[in-house]
Amino acid sequence: MSEIDELASGLRRRLVEESRLGRAGIANDRGALRGRIAELIEENAELLSTPERDALVERVLSSTLGLGPLEPLLTDPEIDEIMVNGPDAVLVEKSGVIERTAVRFDSTDALVHVVERILSPLGRRVDEASPLVDPSGRRASTSGLASSTHACPTGRA
Repeated sequence: MSEIDELASGLRRRLVEESRLGRAGIANDRGALRGRIAELIEENAELLSTPERDALVERVLSSTLGLGPLEPLLTDPEIDEIMVNGPDAVLVEKSGVIERTAVRFDSTDALVHVVERILSPLGRRVDEASPLVDPSGRRASTSGLASSTHACPTGRA
């Protein structure tokens, strides 16, 4: 894991901890959360350039409120399906051809967080007791969350 990866992961963990300790008011306010992330970067990464700081804010914001490293794949109109077979194995299907991507999750926990973000608004979950889910045409299946997670389609036909 690179220093930037470690910094992003640490910032996200700190945000989660702050939320648990009562600063939850910013958790659903994207603007306030963006500001808090910028403050934390200022405190912890003062040597970064402005573009690097901006990119880090977006990365931490995406991993906190969005779907983390999957976000760029979700916006690519050429991608028909995204398949996640673990934190280091993200594949996509484009025009019927499956190919490996350079996309990686920082950890299994980061991957589990994304799966939970996909399913929680639907009142669903994926775990060893309930390894298969097909909520509204989207599916996620696991062979135990610690080992791998499969298939998070984009929903595009």
